[in-house]
Amino acid sequence: MAVTFVLGRAGAGKTRYCLDAILADLSRSASGERLIFIVPEQASFQMERKLATRSPRGGYSRAAVLSFSRLASEALEQSGAGDQVLSSHARRFALRHVVDRQRAKLHVLRRAADTPGFVIQLERWLEELLREGISIDDLRESIARLGDAAATEKLGELTDLYAAYVAWLGEGRVDPAARLAELRTQLASITDLDGARVWVDGFAGFTGQELETLVAIAQRARSLTITLLLDPASSPAGNDDDAPAELRLFHRTEQTYRTLTRLLIDAGAEVTADVALTPPRMPRYQAAPALAKLEATLAQVSAGPSVDVAADDRTVTLYECATPRDELLAAAHWIRRSIANGNPGLRFRDFAVIARGLESLAATVREVFAEFELPYFLDRRRTLMGHPLCRWCEAVFDVVQSDFAPEPMSHLLRTQLVPLDRAQRERLENLTLRHNVGGYKFWQRARWQLEEAHAAGAPLDGGRLTLVGALVPLNDLAVESGDATGRAWAECLYAASEKMGLRATLASWIERARQADRHESAETHRLAWDAFCEVLSDLADVLGDMPLSAADVAALLVGTLRERTVGLAPPTLDQVLVSSIERSRHPDIKCAWVVGLNEGVFPARSTDTGLLNTSQREALRAAGLTRLHSPEESALNERLLGYIAFTRPSRELVLSYARTGQDGQTLQPSP
Repeated sequence: MAVTFVLGRAGAGKTRYCLDAILADLSRSASGERLIFIVPEQASFQMERKLATRSPRGGYSRAAVLSFSRLASEALEQSGAGDQVLSSHARRFALRHVVDRQRAKLHVLRRAADTPGFVIQLERWLEELLREGISIDDLRESIARLGDAAATEKLGELTDLYAAYVAWLGEGRVDPAARLAELRTQLASITDLDGARVWVDGFAGFTGQELETLVAIAQRARSLTITLLLDPASSPAGNDDDAPAELRLFHRTEQTYRTLTRLLIDAGAEVTADVALTPPRMPRYQAAPALAKLEATLAQVSAGPSVDVAADDRTVTLYECATPRDELLAAAHWIRRSIANGNPGLRFRDFAVIARGLESLAATVREVFAEFELPYFLDRRRTLMGHPLCRWCEAVFDVVQSDFAPEPMSHLLRTQLVPLDRAQRERLENLTLRHNVGGYKFWQRARWQLEEAHAAGAPLDGGRLTLVGALVPLNDLAVESGDATGRAWAECLYAASEKMGLRATLASWIERARQADRHESAETHRLAWDAFCEVLSDLADVLGDMPLSAADVAALLVGTLRERTVGLAPPTLDQVLVSSIERSRHPDIKCAWVVGLNEGVFPARSTDTGLLNTSQREALRAAGLTRLHSPEESALNERLLGYIAFTRPSRELVLSYARTGQDGQTLQPSP
């Protein structure tokens, strides 16, 4: 149970240290103890690829690249635990149901509970509590110490929702944020960890559940190696200078180091001497002395060898641009020029455009990069709110609840997910709206006695009857005197989708998108169908035996799909990576352009978000819940995010800021 910390600044070779150790062990023998490499979820694909391409035998069987969530899933499967682990989307489904059932008991939160985003905010709040291992009793005890009556009432209602959700989970279900807690209860039955060698890399910090899991792994594994981003030349205890600890660049990782060391020692683990990676020149910046000097300056390294940078060195450049769009235009031009100039070995995948956040830039990125014909991958989650499949679900429920009213039928036809071609859809929609056609019985007629219907001919009636036939079972459920169960609704909805040919229609859209090289659109359509099937599965599994009205199912299903986002796989093609610094795990990129270095943009401005504002969070922390996330820490962590962004490339770095925003408002450059 030996535990070793590998400490080093950006570019020192921490990930390489882990990979080399795993590959060296694989080269000695194809069999032996298990080798486990734990990395963030978004980095697992990259690490698997690196291991596979560098493996001495052309492959491996006893090594595994896992995230914490994948480790928990694998371990629970091996242990044969019978508990059902909810997907994150099933949890949102369940929370929406819990909120609906608790709505009458809410006073302070009643109006907020009616807003579309309340369940998302509640989910984030409960996920934080479960992730940090904060129990209902812990929460109630801290609330009791508060002196603010208004905050006490609000937090009391949030705690009641927490308790209602935990009661709904019962003994047979496990929340995804609490999977690691369940893993630890089943750890004794998992033989793969006995004598295993484990490496943990790429984490700036760990949740309470992850910390306890690492301690449990250390007690079973032969060795545990943990890398941390900090300066090994400074004291990891953070007390070697006069600056306040919170203002230190590596304060977060130093705090992680201290907490984890204490927990490991208390558990009886053997913590060996740290491995300090302090090369004379960071391996990442061997060919870029200016980047090496920038990294050392940001890390506030005063000792060590100096780095000579030529006066005309253009490795690090700062640009002032008129608007954020001009920043992206300049970045696209720079990438095109760099490729055209024939720089040795440069390809599109060697470039990255990095921002603090992508929500306000995504549309402009698509426009600008299409103009320059740049292949790119936009690394952000896509919402399904505007997808035709989401609008189809909403329209179907509107139709059956309104007795086939004209407007809902028109909305259904416009989704294009109906068994009619374009001309038939348009004729039927015009006919419906012009004559105000409504009523289930009228839509079921074999022939419509209307001039336009006769002109359209039998094909229009045939398609209309096929459409109505698919909706008949749903309509029957909606008008039943007793509410149908969640399982019945799920089965009926899936049957309706099959009768209307949704899967075939989406497959044709995917094929057309691929032929047009619109791979993002193709993948979004594929993931939308997967999401639809998962939501129906969650409806059947989570609320299978519960009676639900059509209004209940519409609120649950449509609300869940609207809030659903899908993430696309990272690029394996020759594409420029466009990403946010907080979400993405960047591969070995050579050139990076960091956009948006404006005050309040990057670093981001600290704002009160979520169900609790800053003062309420700080009050709870002061009352004993120190594991709660602190907004002040988030603001201070912006410096670390900037350091990570600036130290990603190995060859060239360009920084830019805009004078005015998209709305014409004057912006200030970051200090």
